[in-house]
Formats: sequence, C-alpha cells, structure tokens
Amino acid sequence: GGGTPREALKQLIQLELLAQEAQRRGLTGDKESLRARRQTMARLMLENGFERDYGPHSIPKFMVEQAFHKYRGRYNHAELVKVSHALVSVPLGEGKKVPPAQLKTAKRVAREMHAAVAGKHLSDEEFAARTGAIVAKHPDLKFHTETLTTDLHGRNDIKFTTAAFALKKEGDVSDVVETRFGFHVLRMIKRIPERRSSFSEVEQEIREGIAPMTKTMLYNDWINALSSKYKIQVKMDVLAAALGKATAAPAGAPAK
Repeated sequence: GGGTPREALKQLIQLELLAQEAQRRGLTGDKESLRARRQTMARLMLENGFERDYGPHSIPKFMVEQAFHKYRGRYNHAELVKVSHALVSVPLGEGKKVPPAQLKTAKRVAREMHAAVAGKHLSDEEFAARTGAIVAKHPDLKFHTETLTTDLHGRNDIKFTTAAFALKKEGDVSDVVETRFGFHVLRMIKRIPERRSSFSEVEQEIREGIAPMTKTMLYNDWINALSSKYKIQVKMDVLAAALGKATAAPAGAPAK
C-alpha cells in the first residue's frame, strides 16, 4: 500500500494484533501461506470481532446525547413542508427600486415558468430543467432553483411559507408567489408531520446515524485494547535491513 513508512509500520502492527487475536479465537486456516493466513485471520477478526463488538451499541452515551442536542431540530419540530422552488430574482424589498420594464419582464417569465410545470407530474430535475429553460431566454434575469424544508412560522418569508403550506400533495405546483426576493414557483415534495421525541425514544436511531462518523474512533479504541493484550516488539534493525534490501533490488526484480 501507499503512505509513509510510519503508516506502513502501523498497518503491519495492526495486522499482527488482529492475527493474534483471531488465532486466540480459533479463526485460523490450515492450507495457506503464513502471510496469506495472517491476512485471512485479520479479515475474520474484523468481521467477527470489531464489527460485532464495536457497533452502534458501543458508542459512549455522552456522544449520543451530544448528537441529540446538536440535531434537536430533527427530532422535535412542528409540521414541515419540503419544496423545490424556482426563483426569478428581483429585489422587491423595502427601499428597492426596479425599472418598470425589468419588473414587467420578470413577472411575465415567472408566469411562463408556472405554465411550463403546472399540472404535470415532474421530478425535481425536470422541474428545474423546465423552469430554467424558460429563464435561459432572458440572460439579463437572475434565476436559481433550490430545495428546502420550512415550517410555517420560521425564518423564511411568510408569503413563501404560506404558499408552501397551501400545497396539498406531492407534485402540486403553486401559483406565482411574489416575495421581497422576487417571483417564485413552488413544487411540493412532501409533508413532514410534527415530531416530539425524547432522547430515550430516539437513542437507537441516533446511534445508528452517527455510527459511520465514530467508527474510526471505536476502531482505534479496539486496537489499543488489543495492544494491551499482546506484546508487539518491533526490531528496527531487522526492519531496516529488510527495507534496505527492498530498496536496493533492481526494478522488477524480486527482493530476496
């Protein structure tokens, strides 16, 4: 493999630790070479040791609690609506002055966007493509599409959220909605029911969710535990000699 000599040495030590523990558990083969057998034992040890003993259940509880507080909004929220929307961007906020011709064009383009997607069962990609194709004919206009999840009284413009919550089912498209940002056309993706969950109700869900992020930490803890069980002695003179032979060998020639 690649990496620095230190990383290579670390991998060799971990391989040896895994092989020794696999041997202790009887996870061995009989008809393989020494190196292949130790690699096989290491693989079996990972499957029957780490994957079994260090799953989501072994994540420290304080880490699960931290994740619960960090992502509290996932487990405790009002009813939400997830929508994709296309926006012809025109600054319509207080004190903003838009040339009448630009405003008229933006409104007309927004109505054309609506006509291109209303009443049609479109995917998010098709919705973005159809609305984008309309605006592409007007390079002077700013346009973008976005997918977002909103509650009714959150940080989004109230006109926008009111229109989002007026949609009834997946695929429904709103009329043109005017906000301080410009002119929107919304498409419903789904409704998300209100959720009120205690830590104990979602602890297992959180454990499974953060397991991929904590796997490296748990693996290091596991290797450290094996290190305290087995004595690994690195003979640097032997290692240096072996590395020297490998370095001195001509390209393509086997090291002796």
